[in-house]
Amino acid sequence: MNERTRQQIANVAGVSGLLMCGLLLFHTYAAYVSGGDLYVNNEEFASVMLSITEHKHLFELSALAQILASVCMVPIALSLAFRFEDNRGYAICAACLMFMAAVVLVVAFTHYGNLTGQSFDYIHHRAPADVVIKSADTISDQFQILEFAGIVIWGIAMIGFSVLMARAEDFPSPLAWLTFTVGIVCFAYVRAPILLDVSRIIWSLALGSYLLLRDSVPVAESETEMA
Repeated sequence: MNERTRQQIANVAGVSGLLMCGLLLFHTYAAYVSGGDLYVNNEEFASVMLSITEHKHLFELSALAQILASVCMVPIALSLAFRFEDNRGYAICAACLMFMAAVVLVVAFTHYGNLTGQSFDYIHHRAPADVVIKSADTISDQFQILEFAGIVIWGIAMIGFSVLMARAEDFPSPLAWLTFTVGIVCFAYVRAPILLDVSRIIWSLALGSYLLLRDSVPVAESETEMA
């Protein structure tokens, strides 16, 4: 792959990182306002459904934001896969894990968004309340399993990339440590979700900025130097 193509991929990944940061920020705000916290007891699930109906559009937008944020991981993984010439096989494996995490998270938040319909069935009494709550709780369980699986897979990919960053000369050490930290935090998501939310926002902002600034040198200049 020539330098121009690599820079173009890095630029797309950098923009994706910044976009991912904005989307995660919006999701965090929207999920808090709309009451879309599904990690509650079964007894509290009815109040969650009522909150979702009160903030229908915000809840749906929060699900869309997470889906788009997951899609942003694809160009980031692709860019990182081509940056480590000495460990190409290892980098491709980590990128494949990040691709897999993106797919699983997209499926997870599709279930998350589907709770809107269940919530309106509940308030309009289209079926017995206990039946609707049980159905919604099942969808919530599916979402939680898929979300946790996607986050764990992403965490493994992050740890893999952090090792590659630490070995590479052109990646700053703080970014490598930040990537490693986010990877570790992924495994504690259920216990400390806000910690992962904050660390992902910081990481996507840091990586996106780095990719854009690091590859801002004109390709023509670099090609001239190589010649």
